[in-house]
Amino acid sequence: MRLAFWNNGSPKEVDPQRVRFPSGDVAYEASPDPNRDLYELSPAVEAPCHPWQKEMKAYKLINGKIEETRSCTWPPIAELKARKKAQITARRRLTASGNILVGGRVIGCNDGNITELEILTSQTARGKVVYPIKATTSAGVAFKFTSIAEVQALLDAVQAHRQAARNTDHDHLVAVDALTDPQLVADYDQSVGWPLVIE
Repeated sequence: MRLAFWNNGSPKEVDPQRVRFPSGDVAYEASPDPNRDLYELSPAVEAPCHPWQKEMKAYKLINGKIEETRSCTWPPIAELKARKKAQITARRRLTASGNILVGGRVIGCNDGNITELEILTSQTARGKVVYPIKATTSAGVAFKFTSIAEVQALLDAVQAHRQAARNTDHDHLVAVDALTDPQLVADYDQSVGWPLVIE
């Protein structure tokens, strides 16, 4: 593959298959034509940038070839931390509302289930519920609560799971706040330590 470099910034090609580099100076698949200042490209030898870095490419005509160079710069560390914290918070929300295994049943820890369980314990305390009562898990499995103790145990398990997710979230956020190197922030592994959820 050969590439064309247009010294004056006014390309003369009319072939739609020729594509420009971001700089607007280079076109792919150009035919050797001295009237069009055609040269080969020597790709950048620098390591690729981190996905969170800003990449800049520069081009110079050296010894009859277009020399490409790459430079990478980090955004401000506060911006990197905000991005990483957003990932952590998204993981906490997903984990906290996920499914857990309680007493052999898969139970969803979402707000709707918690509200139903809290209402059930409240209504039981007011004498408005007679046991056993029928229920269904988030996976569609039918079962019965035989006492308020079973309802409370289930609610406690759900709340414990959600608190464990909040605890992990807190620990990750504190750890990210303590980092001072952009690379460490970008590469921080926020996937560890979360309570187990059932797919």
